[in-house]
Amino acid sequence: MTSMERLSDLLDAHLAGPSGSAVSAELLADLQKRDKMANNELDVEAALARAGAGQKKKPPWTSVEQAVVAIKHAELGNRWTSIAAFLPSRSENDVKVG
Repeated sequence: MTSMERLSDLLDAHLAGPSGSAVSAELLADLQKRDKMANNELDVEAALARAGAGQKKKPPWTSVEQAVVAIKHAELGNRWTSIAAFLPSRSENDVKVG
């Protein structure tokens, strides 16, 4: 028996009668909603913690990499994906920001 089922039984026992069962159902629905929201918040926090945990810092830009970006940007314009193809260790976002 889950905690929600036990809570439902307790509410039914303490709120006997037709109006009591309606109140019991409403309270139970509200508690289930709050429980789900609390679990979702924990899941989001855990996901955020995991997302930052495995990130590696990339080495600083070398003068050769900077030169490649400058030359390719002059040739290709803001086609960052095409420019990033010339720098295998750098992503498109790295090239845009770097």
